[in-house]
Amino acid sequence: MGFAFTLAGYLALSALAMPPAQSAALPAGDPEPLLLSSQFVRIDPFHSVLSFTVRHFGFTNVRGHFNEWGGYILWDPEDIERSSFTVVVKTGTVDTGLERRDDDLRSDQFFNSEEHPVAIFRSIRIEKTDEGMVVYGMLTIGEVTKEVALPFEFLGTREFGPGFGRIFASGGVTISREEFGLTNAVDRIARSLSVVSDEVELEIEIQGAAIDPVALPFDSREKPSIGEELARLVAEDGAVKAVERYHILEQQDPEAYNFSSDEVLKLAHRLRAEGKAREAVELSKLAIEIEEQPRITSHASLALAYLALGDEEQAVGECRRMLEIDSYDPLALEMLRQLTED
Repeated sequence: MGFAFTLAGYLALSALAMPPAQSAALPAGDPEPLLLSSQFVRIDPFHSVLSFTVRHFGFTNVRGHFNEWGGYILWDPEDIERSSFTVVVKTGTVDTGLERRDDDLRSDQFFNSEEHPVAIFRSIRIEKTDEGMVVYGMLTIGEVTKEVALPFEFLGTREFGPGFGRIFASGGVTISREEFGLTNAVDRIARSLSVVSDEVELEIEIQGAAIDPVALPFDSREKPSIGEELARLVAEDGAVKAVERYHILEQQDPEAYNFSSDEVLKLAHRLRAEGKAREAVELSKLAIEIEEQPRITSHASLALAYLALGDEEQAVGECRRMLEIDSYDPLALEMLRQLTED
């Protein structure tokens, strides 16, 4: 299991960031699904931190963190309380700075990382308080799932040029190791002697990355983008003819255009944003067809295009295909629960 945080994947998937226009297929008067109305924000693991602290002998702290984790936020800037997110943590990447201790934590006495390679947090609701915000969600570690309340502070946003932006937030919560099964008989004796505390303080600092697909330019720096040519063809003859023309152009001269599937996905996102969901379906299918290896990004684009058409069954199917690529992908998990949970 791995998170696809390559540059190409970042650009393609982040292009889901801004809300598209409401599809005419949606019943009039019904609230727009969060998947279509929110910004998709990727938690940037290279500028975010998930750490923990436990007391040692009741006087000092032992600190650690996780080296591999990620998540996606469905961010509603108009109503933060409507936002939702899923975070996935690879428990086998726990790092306290002492290899022997880390191996112990990965063992079946604690995280049991071989049987339970990830811990997952799924938000349920977000509430404003006098002190800031609180996220209520279900935390799953091993075989235990419990609701926790995570106080956090929304720190603000920052624009980095047309189409590029970030959101910033931080928070923390204290959990019981005993309640989540992160203990054993020897450890219980140690806790009775105040060697290691039962309480664990979790802290999270988030930078979330988003890109506006409307402002994201086609890449025509070295050669013309096939996305621009397809956009012209879609406008003239429709999406089906444009896809047929793509294959002809690619066969005639594969060096004439930038035939990257990312360029096709950029157009698919733009078409969906313009309310042209059927055209977006065809272009997303084309992106999937031409990729050498299946990518979550393209199936996510197709799922959203189907949802904009009002075809929830097909959208769910694409989310399940995303999980076939990576069974713990946080975007796939978040999208699927939005589509399947009441």
